[in-house]
Amino acid sequence: MIFLGILSCRCIRRNTPFVEIKRKALEEKDGNNKTIYVEHYVYINASAYCTLKTKIPFAEINIGEWFSEKDELVEFLMNEYYSALGTENIKSKFFHLFAMIEFCEKEYENHNGSRRLLSDDEVNMFIAGTEKLIDTEKRDKIISKLKDNLIKINDIGRVGKLENILKWMGIEKYTQFGTDKAIDKRLLSSIIKLRNKSFHGTKENPEDVEGKYADAVEKLLYIDEKILDFVIKDSCQDKTVDEYLIYGQDKLP
Repeated sequence: MIFLGILSCRCIRRNTPFVEIKRKALEEKDGNNKTIYVEHYVYINASAYCTLKTKIPFAEINIGEWFSEKDELVEFLMNEYYSALGTENIKSKFFHLFAMIEFCEKEYENHNGSRRLLSDDEVNMFIAGTEKLIDTEKRDKIISKLKDNLIKINDIGRVGKLENILKWMGIEKYTQFGTDKAIDKRLLSSIIKLRNKSFHGTKENPEDVEGKYADAVEKLLYIDEKILDFVIKDSCQDKTVDEYLIYGQDKLP
């Protein structure tokens, strides 16, 4: 028997995706031999629609946050955060998010809780004793760098300072899959070490890189979201509703 033709069928059920099936069979004869070629295609179409409604208590609405003037710091943090949510590779995401950490370290330096180990007089004493040992042509650059490093020496280090800043901001934990996890020295140290390795060109194992950066990015997304929320609220805390242009009016009635 020779079978030539196209068989198609359509299966439709209520509350199930639309399925279209096509089969094409072709039989060829070569003497006493027969060859049959069969191709099949399955198409599945599905769609869903969902409408969500919610109510926000008036007491929780801060109109000042909606109509505040342009804030360059907030804009910078927003750009870094949403760049990390884009289609960039995992290391680029990491550096966008870590830029927000470095912003906090500099912007809120007075809240890091550290104490200098050397006073200005002690630093000057070191510099005075060193200048005589350095060639005149190199002296200015070396002394400048040395003085800067001596001033920065403190009693708790970078990890401790960052932890104190985040605590001052009220950022001490994050929630992952319904479980609260502490933002402590161990977590921050692992993120800073990863940044230093990449920044200074340390050779990395390609097999470990993807996992380590992905883990750090996940944690930074939680932390940086809270940083962004803090900075936005901080930039609006001294403003009142009367200061903003609403519905074309200079002030609310």
